[in-house]
Amino acid sequence: MFHRFKIFYRLGLSVLLIAAALSVCACKKDTELTDNVLVNITNEATATPSPSPSPTPTPVIDMPKERFDALQTKRSEEDETVPEIKNFSDEVLVLNPFYAERESALIRDMTQTALFAVDDEGNPKAGVDLPSIAYEYSFPDEYSGKEDASAALFGLTDTGIRDNYRVLRVVLKQGISFADSSPVTADDVIYSLETLSSAEYNGPFNLYDQGIYGIKSYHEQIPVDCYRIAKAALEAGINPDGSINASAEATTAELKAFWSYFDEAGVVFAQDIIDYVNEHYGQNAYVQPFLSNSLTYAKVAADESLKVAYAFAIWGYMKDYDNETRIMTDVIGNKYDLNKNGLTAKELFNVIFEYYGYDLDNQTGINYECPYGDKPFEKYVEEAYFNSSAAVDHIPGIKKDVYKYPDGAVRECVYILIGNEQPLQDINFFVVPKKVYEGHERENILIGAGQYQLESVDESAGIVHLVANDHYMLGSPVKKYIDFVWK
Repeated sequence: MFHRFKIFYRLGLSVLLIAAALSVCACKKDTELTDNVLVNITNEATATPSPSPSPTPTPVIDMPKERFDALQTKRSEEDETVPEIKNFSDEVLVLNPFYAERESALIRDMTQTALFAVDDEGNPKAGVDLPSIAYEYSFPDEYSGKEDASAALFGLTDTGIRDNYRVLRVVLKQGISFADSSPVTADDVIYSLETLSSAEYNGPFNLYDQGIYGIKSYHEQIPVDCYRIAKAALEAGINPDGSINASAEATTAELKAFWSYFDEAGVVFAQDIIDYVNEHYGQNAYVQPFLSNSLTYAKVAADESLKVAYAFAIWGYMKDYDNETRIMTDVIGNKYDLNKNGLTAKELFNVIFEYYGYDLDNQTGINYECPYGDKPFEKYVEEAYFNSSAAVDHIPGIKKDVYKYPDGAVRECVYILIGNEQPLQDINFFVVPKKVYEGHERENILIGAGQYQLESVDESAGIVHLVANDHYMLGSPVKKYIDFVWK
């Protein structure tokens, strides 16, 4: 019995040893994991599983499915090697799409794509199967007639949006590129539009007079609010004693800010009088009876102080002038020593202001002294006010964004606040790569999102060589080369 017990004892001990060994191995295996995993093991009941990573969305490629791609399917030998010949006869070759017109426009049209395609009647069109940068466009209901929503979209406070403007949303194609393979973006669209709207642009495709909110402001570099304040101030007016009339369209502080440029405007006003006198009365026949018998106009023209004194005289603000002492007395009794201090437009306006004050009447006020009848004194104040305003670095009625479709596709879009009566077909333009043209707007650069791209210009032979843009959104052109030949 004792022997049997020993056998059972040994068997039991062996089982315990095996179990202990397995336990030790398991513990050793677990302790080789990181501390965080070990905590999860020891607190298995409260462990939180890690979230699964979101799947990467499939890139949107807005190109026709059946487009011909010469990078995948070879052209015929003739189409690959023999260029198509086109003739044109412009005396000056203009490649830059911002300026190309007449027959140079033939080359432009082969290398560029506009925001919209157009039908036979000139109506704007957009779509994957059309030669347009736009995927689609619409006037969203959520902004129709809703001033607050429209203003909030563009970050504006203008109260005239509802009655005068509507929101246009232009969704852009995704996955399309320029001939240099860079993607076409909303920044390129906005850059192209603003270039054609800027004061620096003097080409044939100006857009600054189109009905886009703030486009005039951008072109003239005057903030939109300044137009509102100036209009309100001029309509309300200023009284002869200098008090400012109230307006519902501008605050008291805004009106005061406008009229604070009165004196600055006055100096410019007086300078125009001086220039007018010397331009229209630059003859000895006027100088001698009005200023001094011992002077000629040649001497007056050579002396800036005498030119001002001459304006005093012709305009009726000089009492007398002694050419020997060079001392002038104005009609108020103020004396000016031209030897010590130069006489300027500021002194002339001081006398005019002392005589009229803030009275702007055409017969009894400052405007009676206008050198140019079509420019009243108020316009001088407005110009001084505008000139002091901050620069306008973008068109406030344009904004880029993204638009999410129900199928999950995300596309860039551009919102444009356009006038209710603005024809959409007039807001169409070629879209160029901002990174290439910015700072080089006047240079003869040619690159775009059209069927072809510039390969070279042989001026001696009079040939412009174009090569196919195999990245073109509607597919590679069949002919690889086109040569434009000057006739």
